[in-house]
Amino acid sequence: GGVGAVGGNGGTGGQLAGDGGNGGAGGAGVAGGGTGGAGGAGGNAVGLWGTGGAGGAGGAGGTGAAGTNPTLAPPVTTATNGVDNSGNPGVPGGDAASGTIAGQAGGVGGNGGSTTNNAGTAIGAAGGQGGNGGDGAPGGVGGTGGPANGLIATGGDGGDGGKGGVGAPGGSGGAGGVANGINTAGGGGTGGDGGQGGTGAPGGAGGPGGAGVTDAPGGHGGGGGNGGQGVAGSTGGVGGKGGAGGHGGILVGDGGIGGAGGAGGTGGAGAPGASGGAGGTGGSAVQSNIQGGDGGTGGEGGLGGDGGLGGDGADGGAGGAGGLFGHAGSTGAGGMGGTGGAGGPGGNGGAGGNGGPSRGSAPAGYGGAGGAGADGGNGGGGGVGAALSAGTGATGLAGAHGIDGAHGSGRLPPP
Repeated sequence: GGVGAVGGNGGTGGQLAGDGGNGGAGGAGVAGGGTGGAGGAGGNAVGLWGTGGAGGAGGAGGTGAAGTNPTLAPPVTTATNGVDNSGNPGVPGGDAASGTIAGQAGGVGGNGGSTTNNAGTAIGAAGGQGGNGGDGAPGGVGGTGGPANGLIATGGDGGDGGKGGVGAPGGSGGAGGVANGINTAGGGGTGGDGGQGGTGAPGGAGGPGGAGVTDAPGGHGGGGGNGGQGVAGSTGGVGGKGGAGGHGGILVGDGGIGGAGGAGGTGGAGAPGASGGAGGTGGSAVQSNIQGGDGGTGGEGGLGGDGGLGGDGADGGAGGAGGLFGHAGSTGAGGMGGTGGAGGPGGNGGAGGNGGPSRGSAPAGYGGAGGAGADGGNGGGGGVGAALSAGTGATGLAGAHGIDGAHGSGRLPPP
């Protein structure tokens, strides 16, 4: 803002006893933060008994300018959906656009078109892939697979989630399409895989498998996205959880298998790796003599970062729970613990992560190996295998103990 004008000076007093005039006030500053004008000088007194005038007051400063609002990134337009009942399989959903500027999230994938063929095989169309996020923005969600209705019905697969931008999570996978079939062949669509997490951010969750209707089995859950790698001194992102298996049809449909958990992200230099994602839950079967879905396998723990003291490997993800009702599924195996990071010069290796537990007859996770020491540093301890698990199936096996890291070579004497 502009500066206010300077006030006028006061007049000089009379020769004998006249007082000097007061200075004029300075002008106010112009809006936008301008400085007020200086006050005018007081007039001088000339006579012996006169008094000099007072200086004028300074002008008020102008009002500061208002702050500007940030320009928000516009959302990416959602992709087009596939056409229903157009061919066999139907028209897939479109892949979504990715964010092109910071803060702009990836678009949502289009949904797959449905398909009906009551006299034969019907296959639903796949959902589109979610777009990748711009810097700091999440990846888009994958589109849902199209439903299928027919003698042998297979739902469309869900679209994969988009990758997360720097520091942002990956998008979730789309759900598999529903299958309405009167034959045990076919089944619900497989859920889409979760998107990879951006730097240090978690992976997206896997999409759930599509449900089976009538006799169709449930679809498999999608895999969780891998966590993003950490920057120096920061841990990696957690692996995404696997998608749940779809439940089986009401007559003889088996439950779907849960998706595998995503791997944990590698830690940045000197930082621990992140935990692997949990496996998805197996789908439920309805009838007492039908198989529930297996739980998904837990994701592996992330590697510890190298340098300084090696980062610790993260724990493996837990295996998913078996499906309900009927013969409960043999549940998912526990994830293997992450390997400890190698030590920097003179540093110790990181400890291996512990194996993840299982929840039934599948083996529990193995412990991760300890990291190697360097130049006299000790090797990291191996991770502990998961304890025996007791679930609805047979007792799970204990995971093996991780291997201890090698001891460093020792420092050389100074020259």
